[in-house]
Amino acid sequence: MRVDPGHRVMERRTFLGVIAGGLLSAPLAAEERAPSIAGIFRLGVHPNGLKAIRWLALWVGFFAASLLLYSETLNAYFLSDDFDLIGLAITSGFYSGWSGFVRPVIALSYLVDASLWRLDPTGYHVTNVALHALNTTLVVVLALRLTGGMTAGLMAGFVFLVLRCHSESVSWISGRPDLIATSFMLLSLILHLRAEEIDARRTRVLALIAFALALLSKESAVVLPAVVVFLTWLKIRQAHRAVVAAVPFLAVLVLYAGVRVLVLGQVIRGADTEAYLGFQVSDLVYHLLSAVVRVLGPLPDRISNRCCYLSVPRALLAVVLTLVLIPLMRRWPERARTILLLGACFLVSMPLLGLAGVSVGGGDRFLYMPSVFFSIALGWLQLWRQRMARLTSTIVVLGFVAYSAVDLWSANAIWRDAGRLSRALTWEVRRVASDHGEVVVANLPAEYRGAQVLRNGISEAVTRFGPGLPRGSISLVSTHVIFSLGEAPVIRRDSRLSWTLIPPHPLLFDSTQTGSVKIRERSSHRVTFEVPPSAEEPVVLYYAAGAMHAADTTVDSGRQE
Repeated sequence: MRVDPGHRVMERRTFLGVIAGGLLSAPLAAEERAPSIAGIFRLGVHPNGLKAIRWLALWVGFFAASLLLYSETLNAYFLSDDFDLIGLAITSGFYSGWSGFVRPVIALSYLVDASLWRLDPTGYHVTNVALHALNTTLVVVLALRLTGGMTAGLMAGFVFLVLRCHSESVSWISGRPDLIATSFMLLSLILHLRAEEIDARRTRVLALIAFALALLSKESAVVLPAVVVFLTWLKIRQAHRAVVAAVPFLAVLVLYAGVRVLVLGQVIRGADTEAYLGFQVSDLVYHLLSAVVRVLGPLPDRISNRCCYLSVPRALLAVVLTLVLIPLMRRWPERARTILLLGACFLVSMPLLGLAGVSVGGGDRFLYMPSVFFSIALGWLQLWRQRMARLTSTIVVLGFVAYSAVDLWSANAIWRDAGRLSRALTWEVRRVASDHGEVVVANLPAEYRGAQVLRNGISEAVTRFGPGLPRGSISLVSTHVIFSLGEAPVIRRDSRLSWTLIPPHPLLFDSTQTGSVKIRERSSHRVTFEVPPSAEEPVVLYYAAGAMHAADTTVDSGRQE
């Protein structure tokens, strides 16, 4: 491959200069060979003449827009995994991973936030929003590299900024692994495409380092080599070179597998083997269809017979997009191949196996990375040659952006309510636990309309996230999904030590949280448990209608043993 003199200068620049050049795509002029910070910010990013400082201004704009879109959740309380992960960062400092995950990059981010914000959730949320704005900017850069049009790149960024399926990753503090992993994956792709253009060895190495950091942020980054093949093919139009380009990424993947064996003793956690590998083909088809729909908008709270459907606005939007794409693909086969390759990137990055164990309302965080290619595909619609066709596609995409922004706001309101619920429940359990020797919590809401609440972390929340300390132990018997704050279970006392709970929705169990409580009988719709005998009778709490209640201590005479 021929390399011009300007590109040779790229090879001789400093580490920071290479990153700037990889992101911003224009070489230094000969007189700028002595690297400096000012020189880096004078780099042109594209023949259109944008400067690096303008990219910084673009990130600031996306950050401000994200703060507005996610303002409902900036003060939302900690939820579920947040208590364990942040509590671990506060008490233990740096850790390489948790629960069988090897994610030191994420642990480091929590450690930095914990040192700055301690138990104030606002700072953690602002970090997530800043990462989302960064990813949106990187989407614009990647789209600009693939399309060559700034309008298409900005349109892709606007779409990515407002997708409803991002609410879980951004609004939930524990959704951060998807944000950081996507940042490094996008950086790796941008640097790789830059290296393919200028044949720069140092830029290739940086792309591989970014890929390694993505793997150490979240395991789903293993799909990047396949994405590299499709995007390289899209960029240079040579299939064999595209396959060869993925070989170094596969080598990094092998090294990563070795790291997991050293740390965990196996490549895939034992607990995940059945969840990820014990699937049926019909499940993959179902999860693919539901995931595609969820990128456009939410699935209904309840799905019967596995029949997912679109609401009327989204159905009309799907029809309009189809009518726009069909003539585009028929008239320009080259662009048809582009759309198909972007679709292939979307599919290979779709975590179909990971969605197998996800509830209907939750799991949108798994769609964060795949939505990058959905956004770029919509931005590509701006490349019509005819003015009227380009205007029509612009109106359609901007309409989708406006609709998605409203949809995102409603999704964030759900996470705001989940945070309020988490705060109220954990504070009430803490108040009771500070006055009694042992507390047994019969049930807690695991999710509220797809938003995490208290599936786990209740013990950590009570002991480390508020004033006062419990006098004794806290045991959690079960959790379940709720779809409205007014839902309430039925609980009765069968004998002096035995209780039965009948929830409104199927129960979830976690043996690590039951403590000294014995489960005598359990099913998805009923659980009978026995509290341990002690000098001080344990207090049994249960969740109902948005609050914690003390269970009636009267024994059901009809069932008394």
